[in-house]
Amino acid sequence: MPASSVDCKLLNLDAVRKAVLNTKPYHYAIAPDVLDRSTWSSITRDFPAIKSGGSFPLTTLTYGPAFDQLCQELLSKEFEQIVEEKFGLALSALPTMLTVRGHGRSKADGKIHTDSKEKVITVLLYLNEEWTQPGGRLRVLRGKNDLQDYAAEIPPLMGQMLLFKRCDYSWHGHEPCEGERRSVQLNWASSDRYTKYEGFRHKLSAFFKGNKEY
Repeated sequence: MPASSVDCKLLNLDAVRKAVLNTKPYHYAIAPDVLDRSTWSSITRDFPAIKSGGSFPLTTLTYGPAFDQLCQELLSKEFEQIVEEKFGLALSALPTMLTVRGHGRSKADGKIHTDSKEKVITVLLYLNEEWTQPGGRLRVLRGKNDLQDYAAEIPPLMGQMLLFKRCDYSWHGHEPCEGERRSVQLNWASSDRYTKYEGFRHKLSAFFKGNKEY
């Protein structure tokens, strides 16, 4: 675990608060530049050393103080209240789940999907200082069959945030990419049972991928 925090706030909550809520094809908001450029180097430095593709819970990772603070700000009541106001939902009684990704896995990632039914809200924050690949840019899709039919596209650049309310038609995905693709995903879920199951599943996966320090 990190020994200390960074002296200043990392998340620009006003940028999240001011992000426009779109209602078509589903409820989503894009908040650009939620991280000031002056914070990028410390976040990059303190990002966990992830060795493979897939999602990892914080408890399976080693990371520095700036990344720890970023995660704590995402999990804060202040951030939760902004998300509640934006989507008109009561989230405080719902369990949260935060996972981290470090790599794309070519065709294994990015397939069109809606997220698990147990998820209520998904927040994706990208943490790549540059992005030159044509793939890996998340698309808010109008349907389940065509990656080219999208309402918005979010490059996975540092400080780009997507928030959306999960529903049966919250389709999203991206073109394949390979190599480093850093992101944090925060979810509010409908039950503790789901978050505990997912936490166990991700921990087991991390163990077999060699990312857990015992």
